[in-house]
Amino acid sequence: MFHAAVKAADPAALVVLGGAVPGAMLGDGPAGAQTWASFFGQVLRDGPEYFDIFDIHPYGDAYEVPALVRTCHAQLAAHGCRQPVVASEHSGPLPTDFPDNHPYLAEVLAAHQKQFLGEVRMPDTIEDMQAAEDPAVIALYERMDELPPTLQMFMAGWPTELDDKRHRIACRDLVVRTVLALSAGVRRNLYYAMGPEWKLDRALRIAPILMFDKLKLMDYSDDTVSHRYPAADTFELLTRHLDKVERVDRITVPNHPDLYLFEIRRTNRTPLLIAWQRHDGADREDLPSIELTWEWPYPSAHAVDALCVSVPTETHDGKLRIPVSSTPVFIDTTPAERPAIPPSTR
Repeated sequence: MFHAAVKAADPAALVVLGGAVPGAMLGDGPAGAQTWASFFGQVLRDGPEYFDIFDIHPYGDAYEVPALVRTCHAQLAAHGCRQPVVASEHSGPLPTDFPDNHPYLAEVLAAHQKQFLGEVRMPDTIEDMQAAEDPAVIALYERMDELPPTLQMFMAGWPTELDDKRHRIACRDLVVRTVLALSAGVRRNLYYAMGPEWKLDRALRIAPILMFDKLKLMDYSDDTVSHRYPAADTFELLTRHLDKVERVDRITVPNHPDLYLFEIRRTNRTPLLIAWQRHDGADREDLPSIELTWEWPYPSAHAVDALCVSVPTETHDGKLRIPVSSTPVFIDTTPAERPAIPPSTR
């Protein structure tokens, strides 16, 4: 058995059962969730002693991540399993995260789903990918001018303003998805993808590039992976704030159900607050901020948002006042050490 072979080679090694994706990614509606529950229910029933960690890949709607984690914990508990839950892959946004894109992606997703389920071989070498242009993706490019902006931003040849907007959405998503996963009890959280596996032509008309290529934090500059996209700066900012994290708890703010406020407890550091306002539609950027007033027993506060922009704060009589928008903001007692990126890597 695989588990026995791993332990024989290294008794301290951990075997990961991965990776559980949201049921919706296996099909539409209840059928996808049933497929998910059936597969992992059988694995947990018949082989709980053969893995040490339960792995999830929480793609899709970031606000569904806590429910996915709770489902995993419930499945584990129902079968007497106590393995911790980790997320070895997570990223966003995907083209499928925007409802306006769905009517145009049906054929692309049908082909991709067959690959995902193993019904059709998925290209796994650079030569295979370069030779595997997908008729459904080619058809999208032929009518690109007719497509919604939320789909154009994932395609090659997109307008610069759309690319900038997608980068801002990605920065927000990175913080939201990570914080929600940690608050739901995920023990480890790894981003996909840090950089490209291959130096591949990004204009190839294939489903994997359309769906996932824009998720990477870095890219090639000449022959090295050194070019940083804005989300790479957000990733660095987030990891610095979450250094020595012990727990992440959501705080309910009275009369503001769409305001997400989290207290992050950190070893030998003062607590951190992370806050944002949830809006329907990740591409909405025109909605006004709201003022958050909260207890703050420290002499000063410093805030920077997920786009690495300073946010004004006011502290008085043990209270903190700060504007909160759809862009997550980090509120700390000391100024944030911002990423220092040489211009040559942008």
